[in-house]
Order: sequence, then structure tokens, then C-alpha cells
Amino acid sequence: MKKNIKPLLKCVTLLAIAFIYIAFFSSNIFASTKAITLDSFYKKIYTNVSQLKFYLVKEIKYFEKEATDTANIFPDLNSNAEITIKSFFDNRIFRFNSTPDLDGKYIESAQLKYDEFQKPYILVKFNDEGKKILAEVTKNNIYRHLAIVLDNSVYSSPIITNQITDGIIQIH
Repeated sequence: MKKNIKPLLKCVTLLAIAFIYIAFFSSNIFASTKAITLDSFYKKIYTNVSQLKFYLVKEIKYFEKEATDTANIFPDLNSNAEITIKSFFDNRIFRFNSTPDLDGKYIESAQLKYDEFQKPYILVKFNDEGKKILAEVTKNNIYRHLAIVLDNSVYSSPIITNQITDGIIQIH
């Protein structure tokens, strides 16, 4: 009986090692793909910093991947005062006022940094006027999304959790 258990234990052990191997390498592939995306996003910010725009999100909806016409997603859209922009990464479409709450002319610098786990993020520092605007926008809009738009695509839409008074944000 003991001889029959050894091959079974060996098979279970090899199977466990295979699952660990797959999990490890698939997470690394995902991490490196995300890093490449953030790297290219950083390059866009660095070379097109004046085109970066920040909008308070009014509404977010999902649309079918195959949909080419997204005009009917927000049937009550006020085309004179509101716009919609698709997400760069997924099937979301965002609705906000046509005038950005903050834009690239207030950005003093943008840098690619790495956290303690070697995951990249973008550090954006606003000038004095942008710092004041950012403080006001974040003070009055806790728990709302702030869309970060470049080249007519939403790259990120973090939720504002507190007022930002130092004029520095991180884009993860």
C-alpha cells in the first residue's frame, strides 16, 4: 500500500510546483505589461505635458467592445456643456463638463518613479496656481472620480479620498 502512495505524492508535488510556476510567471508578465504601459504613458506626459487634462467625472458607463457608435450611451448629454471620452484601457466611457477642472499648463514637472515593490508610478507636481486649483477641486469633491485625460483618452480615474494641498499627485 505504501508503494502506491509514493507515486501519488510525487504527482501531487509536481502539480503543486507547476501551479506555483504558472502563477509566478503569469503575474510577472502582467506586471511587465503594466510597466510598459505606464512607461509609455510617462513618455506621453513628458513630451505632451501641456495636453494633460483633469476632469471631475459626472458619470461612468460601460459599453460593448464591438460598439462603434457610443453616442447613445448618454442620451441626455448637453452637447454644449458636456463631453464624453473613452477609457484608454477598457470599455468605459466617461461624462464630464467640457471645460477641464485643471490642465497641463499648471504642471511644473512630471517624473517616472518606482515604489518599494519596483512598480512604476508617475509623480506630477503642479505650479503655485495649479496647487491652489487642485486643493479647491479635491476639497469639494471627496469620493468623486478625477479623470486624467491625454490624447482624448482617459488613462486613469482615481477616486479623490482627501484634499490635496501640496500640489503633488501620483498616477498609479
